Amino acid sequence: DKSLSHERLAYALFRRMGVPAPRTAPVRVFVNGTLYGHYLHVETVDRRFLDRHFASNQGMLYEGTYWCQLENGNARDDDSGCLTREFSPDACDGAPPPGADPEDYTPIRSLIARLEALPAGGFYPAVTEILDWDHFLSMWAAEALLSHWDGYTYNIVNNYRIYHDPVVDRWTIIPSGLDQTFQPNSIDEWDPSGTIGARCMAEPACQATFAARLAEATVVFESMQLEARRAAIREQLLALVMVAPGRDFNLGSFETAHSSTAQFIANRAAQIRAVLAAHGF
Repeated sequence: DKSLSHERLAYALFRRMGVPAPRTAPVRVFVNGTLYGHYLHVETVDRRFLDRHFASNQGMLYEGTYWCQLENGNARDDDSGCLTREFSPDACDGAPPPGADPEDYTPIRSLIARLEALPAGGFYPAVTEILDWDHFLSMWAAEALLSHWDGYTYNIVNNYRIYHDPVVDRWTIIPSGLDQTFQPNSIDEWDPSGTIGARCMAEPACQATFAARLAEATVVFESMQLEARRAAIREQLLALVMVAPGRDFNLGSFETAHSSTAQFIANRAAQIRAVLAAHGF
């Protein structure tokens, strides 16, 4: 993202939508006293993060990468699958507290089995007993609004973590890797690739829950004054980009990317409302 703004704007939208999502902070990196360039500090999704967002932070957390559907073969005991555990047993930690998830692949395999057991035509509302459906709808709507082709819901099925809260026995998908956002025409909002979204779209009642949340998210998107935020980020970073471009950034690509991002923000709400209308919502 040569505008150096997408993740800061996108994570803010997820958080405003009530989705558990990392905080971010811009940083300047110095190496031996020399300015190396601008980077983004993204909060680590760890036990401390989970403690802020969930009833318990003692559940299991997994990460999904490239084309990683929630399928049993993707969770392997040798950690070689595309679904990998974020926590593993450590002798220094002692025994886990009562009610904690086992730090292996048992919880995610149980989730996959429960989802696969839901019959065609019987996915919704039964899925709400498995997932925190409110979180999922908001995450999905935000990914649709941001045209996030590199996340769980669309195209690549990538860049997500999934957490089990053992107190409420619900699962939540946590977004990450939001640099590939604010790109027009990169997804079909009505054709999710992630299994959960795809199964939801196959049932009219479930599809209607997504449409309603997408409409709500569009109002939130407009209320956040993202264009003003983008412009402020540009002003903040302009001198840094000129002094220390770093990597493959330069002033020209920085400005071009900001122009494209500004155009996306200006057009997106109307585009989403047109999509909703085209599908009868």
